[in-house]
Amino acid sequence: MNDIARFQNDHSTSKSEQMPVSEPIAKPGQTMRHAVCNELFGAMEFETQCAIAAEHGMQGLEIAPYTIADDRFLFLPSHVARFRTALERQGLSFAGFHWLLTKPEGMRLTSADAEEREKAVRFLLRLVDAAAELGGGDLVLGGPKQRNAISPVTTSKAIGYLIDAMRKVGIHAKANKCRFCVEALPKNQSNIINTLAESRMVIEACDDQGVTGMFDFHNTLDEIESWQTLIADNRDIISHVHVNTMAGGVPTAADADRYRPAFGQLVENDYTGWVSLEIFTSPHDPESIVRTYRAFLDSVWNNR
Repeated sequence: MNDIARFQNDHSTSKSEQMPVSEPIAKPGQTMRHAVCNELFGAMEFETQCAIAAEHGMQGLEIAPYTIADDRFLFLPSHVARFRTALERQGLSFAGFHWLLTKPEGMRLTSADAEEREKAVRFLLRLVDAAAELGGGDLVLGGPKQRNAISPVTTSKAIGYLIDAMRKVGIHAKANKCRFCVEALPKNQSNIINTLAESRMVIEACDDQGVTGMFDFHNTLDEIESWQTLIADNRDIISHVHVNTMAGGVPTAADADRYRPAFGQLVENDYTGWVSLEIFTSPHDPESIVRTYRAFLDSVWNNR
């Protein structure tokens, strides 16, 4: 029996049983909420993912839509209900969607083909409806392949297409207690929107219609300022946070000193949003990653 199967066997519960959870994460003077992104769990059953997150003190689970999609990617309420129930049984909240357009294939917001752009917009509207069914939340717009400027589309044209799309979906998001968070991606991933300043341009062009920003530690490669300064200077647009190392892994307790000023700035900002672990590997033992992340958070907060 492999590690994942062993965990599922050891942690199997009846439909009404709730797993015991660890002590809440220390939160001196702050009200931010902690979560993990669920693609790190691989093919593990969603109910088991929730059990692990709750057992290690997380307050929510952030979801890559393709991990819970039905065969036709319709996200009908009857299908989504299973996942809301699983979250609620473990005392968790929906922390949002990310990797929005990874699957199904063929979703590009900046395509030269108007029908292809519209197809992507329709899918994002469907994701807003699914997010609303899960309780409402953030939809993080990263997806380099789905937003890059590819010839004959110029960079400026691609940004224009992206703004047009965000205006369309943002209004629907706002009406459903959701919001889109434009994610800056470094130049080694995307050829548009590489810094928080550039993401601000898109956000402001959308006139506060359900479109805001986010901060991802891993994606600051092209920034000049420190994490703390970036968070301080962009407090008005940072509505969601992804935690990871610059290599895309999970930070450990030994890394806490480096991250503590940034977390302290979030407290100073009175930040109340989600702080989610997002890594870019498929670990053999997902629970050990969540355990490591919890130890990192405890070290960050308990030594403030």
